[in-house]
Amino acid sequence: MESFRRAFFGPIDNYLAWHDGFDSVIDAAASLGGLSAAEQEQAAAELIHALEHGPADARVVLGLAYLRHRPALPALNNYLPKAANYVLQAISQIDPAQLDLRQVARVLEARDTYTLIEVLTGLGYYYTRAQLNADIIRRIINLLTHPDYLVRYHALQAARHIHGIPGLAGERTSLREDPIFSSIVSDKSPRDFRRAQELLLIEIKQAGAPG
Repeated sequence: MESFRRAFFGPIDNYLAWHDGFDSVIDAAASLGGLSAAEQEQAAAELIHALEHGPADARVVLGLAYLRHRPALPALNNYLPKAANYVLQAISQIDPAQLDLRQVARVLEARDTYTLIEVLTGLGYYYTRAQLNADIIRRIINLLTHPDYLVRYHALQAARHIHGIPGLAGERTSLREDPIFSSIVSDKSPRDFRRAQELLLIEIKQAGAPG
């Protein structure tokens, strides 16, 4: 248990965690897998307490995800938008049906670019259209008109992945052949953003997915 506490609550290389991800500075399986069932319950209780009362960082979320600890779901939902990508991953691993969509909708109204990118990335990686609702999809598509290109890019990626549509670089032959991407790439062409939304809705419909 002391080894667990050092791993999840002790000092870490914050630069490495930021640059390479928290899962690069902690091995949740190695830290938690060797605990007995009773010790894992105690560890989960301590992780939830940290999530609710601090101090906590994304290591706590990774631990709860590894343990698949269902009682942690309310605390994980409430932790948004902090560590959003990790939180969305954790909830999807425990029970994606328990994602608080009202909380996600509020986070998608955030002004902070980094927060929006984190949430869009998590939704695109870990959730399908069937696990979300029409309001979340609408909010994602609305972000194609965001003034920051990186938000528009991640909104397009998220919308496509959620609907099972191939995305951008590495999944298509050329970005130049992608009319939706071409419509959002320039910050100086806001009138094209609406066109991008229209094209994306057509793409979703053609894929047989509800918009």
